Amino acid sequence: MRLKNFFTKNLTLRQKQYEVVRAVAFEEGSVEEIAERYRYRPGSLRALISKLLTGQHILFPQVKREPRKGKEGYLPKFRVYENKLSQLVDFFSLNGLSSPMIIRIHFDLLWTIIADAFYHLFAQNLPMFEKCLAGKIFRNFVDMPGIVEYDGKEFTVKIRKRVNTPILLGMRKLQSRIRVPWLGHRLLKIIWTD
Repeated sequence: MRLKNFFTKNLTLRQKQYEVVRAVAFEEGSVEEIAERYRYRPGSLRALISKLLTGQHILFPQVKREPRKGKEGYLPKFRVYENKLSQLVDFFSLNGLSSPMIIRIHFDLLWTIIADAFYHLFAQNLPMFEKCLAGKIFRNFVDMPGIVEYDGKEFTVKIRKRVNTPILLGMRKLQSRIRVPWLGHRLLKIIWTD
């Protein structure tokens, strides 16, 4: 019968141990016969039974239902999320400003995630910097001194060239004038100086 094969062929170690111990318990033959049938040495079978009877071996260990814990108590996936949020809060900390009010954590976290999303979108347009964190993008591309001039019609931003300027010059969006909605739809022009 094919159903019998589930209990006699291609057994895992635990299944094989169960079947051999069951055969001994129900006296389906001598220890030597049972050992030969399940391809055990008689001494190994006696040692297995002895360990079971003294509690040194468990045939059916309890399976833990809680998630595996890493070295620090979290799954590696959650540790990555925690590290990412920690870096974001460290870089974008609104409470680090010289404000007399402490901002509630939910509001702070919301703006931290929004700012990180903007930096991420900006980084997608920067070759070789697509996977960089916000702090590096800020240091290399945003934190630049410059002069802003307004002639009544458009804004002109003069920025000194730096090491990463060629990457910014390769972006089409920064080559033409930009219409800025929150400045009354006025134009903004960027000029790179030496």
